[in-house]
Amino acid sequence: MNADRLPLRLLLGWGVGTLGTATLLNALGTVQLFFFVNVLGISGTVAGSILFASKIYNLLTDTPMGIISDRTRGRWGRRIPWMVSGAVLCGSAFWLIFNPPAFTAGNIAAWELVFLLMYSSGYSLFNIPYIALAGEISESATERARLMSFRVGFMQVGVVFGAAGALLLVSFGGGERAGYGFMGAIVAWVVAVPMLIAAWASWDVDQRGAERDRLAAGMPNFSTPLVRQQLLGVLRNRPFMTLMLIKTMQIVATAVVSASILFFMKGVLGVMEKDVALKFGIPTTLGTLLFVPVWFRITERIGKIRAWFAATVIVILVLLSFLFARPDEPDFIFIARAFVFGVATSGILLSVQSLLTDTMQYDRDQSGERREGILSGVYSSVEKFAFALGPLLVGVLLDAGGYSKSAVTQTPAAERMIYFCVAVLPAIFYLLSLPVLKSFRFDPAQRGIHGK
Repeated sequence: MNADRLPLRLLLGWGVGTLGTATLLNALGTVQLFFFVNVLGISGTVAGSILFASKIYNLLTDTPMGIISDRTRGRWGRRIPWMVSGAVLCGSAFWLIFNPPAFTAGNIAAWELVFLLMYSSGYSLFNIPYIALAGEISESATERARLMSFRVGFMQVGVVFGAAGALLLVSFGGGERAGYGFMGAIVAWVVAVPMLIAAWASWDVDQRGAERDRLAAGMPNFSTPLVRQQLLGVLRNRPFMTLMLIKTMQIVATAVVSASILFFMKGVLGVMEKDVALKFGIPTTLGTLLFVPVWFRITERIGKIRAWFAATVIVILVLLSFLFARPDEPDFIFIARAFVFGVATSGILLSVQSLLTDTMQYDRDQSGERREGILSGVYSSVEKFAFALGPLLVGVLLDAGGYSKSAVTQTPAAERMIYFCVAVLPAIFYLLSLPVLKSFRFDPAQRGIHGK
């Protein structure tokens, strides 16, 4: 498309796809490890290993999926057929993950692994072409940032459905295994339907991309040894690789918080699932949603990288404040903490998503090729690796600290480990990202990069 202002129909239609992906990731990230350990009776280490294996599987599939998305030719376009298939697989897998048969512990672990692999496949099929379309919708960095502000807004609605809403549905469904099964059946639709809407709304953009590729000369086909060639091209994109390094550290931190927050609030603070949603999930989401336009203006004034740095510092301070949370702490303090966490998260998400599309534009300018799909594949692989490592670390550390699912009150050692997981460990990952972020110099307007 040209650099003209994007129509609201496209902004909403494409953006709503993130409601599905965010619901999926946040529901799984918030309740999955807890469901495996406390409801299904799988050990923390085994549960973390299952989650890790399902994500690492995507490291083998995401990059080829990106290339396939770039090179697909057909009457239905390059990316839409994959997005539709992924939406169906994701919704189905989510339902099956939370509605397993009454197996023994070993068999139920195998069941969960199979359908986690199904979910991982569906997520790749949808999300890689979906993100690739974002790099094609506009040539304007400002319009891409505007597009991403819609995505961040829908992302936070997805956090409500995926984290806070999922916990409320568990309580509404009666808690325990039946409650999680009820939640899985409802949330599966919230995952699949927005993804299908995004595919429908992006039809014209994908058709124009397919037509442009048909007219382009010298486009390689499937017989060309593309993987090595394309990966080398990605490695030469310095802005993108720097973005991925920073994002890896920060997504690991996010995954650790998501995997441990339910253990922290139930095992240490003694609250129920619905209270986790009311005291943490909803305030966090409100903070993010309300401050998307604020951060958009901040990025326009001081730049996306500086805004990202400032938001990261705020997140670190909020995480460390969890060390002072106690069961007798007034609710308004915890709610305020969650709200500020959401405010800072909003700045990080908007900066990262905007910079991702900027690095795609940079890649086109430098290489003369359109390979948004493979860049999306690498980005998705980074997400999968981080969300694999986070639950694995939490599961192993909980076992090491002596966490007991049946204990009314955890031992002091187990409580200390939970505090470490929810506050200290993610803060360390965010701190490690700051030096790289500080040295990151990328000006989308100049379409160039230089070191400090």
